[in-house]
Amino acid sequence: MASLVQFMDLICHRTEDNGADEIYLVFNGGRVWGGEDGEEIAQGQTRNLRGLVLPVNGLSHLALFDEDWPDSDDALGVHEVNESQAGTGIRTAVFNWDDAHYTLTYRVERNPFG
Repeated sequence: MASLVQFMDLICHRTEDNGADEIYLVFNGGRVWGGEDGEEIAQGQTRNLRGLVLPVNGLSHLALFDEDWPDSDDALGVHEVNESQAGTGIRTAVFNWDDAHYTLTYRVERNPFG
């Protein structure tokens, strides 16, 4: 049975760039949050992602990036979200590559629709 992951709060403890980052989330290879140019966020800020709910079948991969135009984007970390986490409460993904530090809270629940 498929499960759903509900993302909650993304907290920026330290940006990768001097000043704000333009961040975005990639889930199983597709950009799911942050828009084409990323979402601007500075140290100490939080973004509410509670409206973002996605299906999880088995093991899924979540990655956080900093948009850097015209240079290539910076990967800030990856995290595995597993369907087996369903019903285990609120979990935390840590993204701390390239001198950045972000945490994202989420939870996985069984899909009530099948």
